[in-house]
Amino acid sequence: MKLVSSIPLALSLALATACSSKASDGTSGAPAGTWVTAADSPGPAKPLPAAESFFSGAVPAAVKMKPTKSFAMDPGILMIQGVEGWTGGQLPGYEHMSMSKDTTAVARVATSAGVTGEMNCKELGVAAAMAPLRAKNLKESVPAVLRQVGKNKFVAREGVCTGDGPKGPVEIHFLNILRKDRGSMWHYAVLVGFPMTASQELKNEAMAWARSLEFNGGNGFTMP
Repeated sequence: MKLVSSIPLALSLALATACSSKASDGTSGAPAGTWVTAADSPGPAKPLPAAESFFSGAVPAAVKMKPTKSFAMDPGILMIQGVEGWTGGQLPGYEHMSMSKDTTAVARVATSAGVTGEMNCKELGVAAAMAPLRAKNLKESVPAVLRQVGKNKFVAREGVCTGDGPKGPVEIHFLNILRKDRGSMWHYAVLVGFPMTASQELKNEAMAWARSLEFNGGNGFTMP
């Protein structure tokens, strides 16, 4: 797949996934994502402390971030800051991909077929299986719960999956973002994964990418 080079980006390992669906009002410009009605919206979830979040907190001091940012979902909606030493960029349709030099850390914003009430490990399978991550047999390791995450402390569901990679087990941290747009709700997932045997340096870079996220869209989640 051809990368768009006009927006430089270096991400640690991350994937952001959105399930494509058409809004019931037939609006042709609706964003890629999972459309749900108010009745489908998930109920309150028990929040966990930010200190336990992979996506919240200070960026590890040893990690150098790029001065440039890219975006996903739509221009200006989900801002992503690159990590020095990583390559990648924006894909057509506001998808996104980046990877480490050895390709063991991968960043991806992808759309996939299907409609769900929320995003969990099962719904991430298609994107996680794509090269170069090639993770399969995803299983829930930590159930998703509401947390305040990212650089601007937006509310999202956060969980953890494990899976089988081409060279051994992988760990995938993910967010489920519920975006309000044009009177509808759209579910997205942001994934950050790496081999379980990854060095602490690589894990720190993955965490730095995750904590750089800024969500500027309407948010369907609120803390209870």
